[in-house]
Amino acid sequence: YDYKLIIEKKVIGPIIMQNVKRERIDLVEYGKKLGIEVREVSSIVEALKYFTGYSVDMEIKELPQLSPKVISITKEWYEEALNVYIHYRDIVKNLLGIMPINIKSVVNDLLQSAELYAKEAKDLADGGEFYAAASKMLMATYRVLTASYIAKVGTAKESEEVIKDIFQEANSTIMDILSDVYMRKVSNTHDLSVLSAAQSRIVESIYYLNIAFKSYKEGYVLDSLANLAYAVLRAKTAAMWLKLLGIREAYSINLGMIKEIASALLYNAETVYDYTSLLISESGSQSSEAINFLKESEKYLSMAKLALDMNLTLAVLELASKASSLASAAVHTTFSIALDEVVKTIRNYALFWVAKASDIGSEVSSLLLLDLANLCLNESDYVTAVLYYTLATTIAQSSILASGILTASQTITRTETVTPRTIQTLTKIITITNTITITHTEMPEKTLTITKYMTLTTTLRAPISTPSMLQIASVSYTHLTLPTN
Repeated sequence: YDYKLIIEKKVIGPIIMQNVKRERIDLVEYGKKLGIEVREVSSIVEALKYFTGYSVDMEIKELPQLSPKVISITKEWYEEALNVYIHYRDIVKNLLGIMPINIKSVVNDLLQSAELYAKEAKDLADGGEFYAAASKMLMATYRVLTASYIAKVGTAKESEEVIKDIFQEANSTIMDILSDVYMRKVSNTHDLSVLSAAQSRIVESIYYLNIAFKSYKEGYVLDSLANLAYAVLRAKTAAMWLKLLGIREAYSINLGMIKEIASALLYNAETVYDYTSLLISESGSQSSEAINFLKESEKYLSMAKLALDMNLTLAVLELASKASSLASAAVHTTFSIALDEVVKTIRNYALFWVAKASDIGSEVSSLLLLDLANLCLNESDYVTAVLYYTLATTIAQSSILASGILTASQTITRTETVTPRTIQTLTKIITITNTITITHTEMPEKTLTITKYMTLTTTLRAPISTPSMLQIASVSYTHLTLPTN
């Protein structure tokens, strides 16, 4: 299915009333009227069969499993998060009696929410789902840590001094962990995926630390303390991930390629985000889930760029993957009618790529994401399941690329044409061609060339100096050149 916009206008004197409606179109039936056969597919792999006759073998011989060592470490994560939760919860409860009523109301809401997450975490831990349990417990801890900051400030005689102390302590914690992350090196594919996860979390921490400082300067104290609490906990999760380094042998990696791959992934994520934004905007969709996914995607793009500035290249692999996965989830939320069926195909695709990552010892991060996705699927939370499955796929693929088993080269060309300027309009057409060639180093005859063309037509209408008059139309398609073998 697709949607078309129907605009109804009614003119009453000098007033023009406009009503925009979305009407669903059955593309299969619409295609029949045009003499075109329309087939719905759930993935690019399925589409390849129809366009080229080329069939990709997606068989999974054996599903990878988390090792006992990884399970043991994720159990430690849960227990550590539980201890931190109890510590800050008790601090808050001890301050409840002396809090002003308005502060107590906010703090109680945070405590109640935290208790719900803590109970869910315990249930998951009792079932052996320690990574999901740790994630839930950290959500509970985030709330009690925020509550403790608010309680300390709300009950202090010199609140400004207390805020200053809280920021200094948080900044010190984050900088110590950042220093530790900078010191760590990788030599194999397992450590690559683990350090990528750790680096991405410390970059998130720095990102939210900056937001906390900005919010405080603008006078938003509660927002500032909440962002600061989140920054501290993201740093602590980065430290947790470092415990997974060096626990197994794996393939060696080509460190020289990683920066190029990271840049290519970031470029791809930006393209996916821009195209998705345009697609959803033109559909007229008002889906709050899709809009939220796009906002989060934009955040992760900003973090990926921050990671490059900080010379934390491995972080870009995960942050760019998250940005593109969030944008993809926004598309599914908007256009997929039978999301429960779509998620099954996306799950199979994720399992295939995680199994491939497992072959080179780089599956830990993706496997943990699969666990979260499976939990969401079992709870019929299809949208979040799509997000985690897509993210597991993208991170697995980036790990495989960075391993050096597949080598990638990218060529980007850009041409511009400008129409003669008139009094009324100035039109510029920009064509960007991005070619990525992927070659198997052990079998060089196997290559995959992906060429993306994007044309942007920009029209400025008089007065040319008015930015609000800028109109952009974008068309994008992908041509695939595949080996016959």
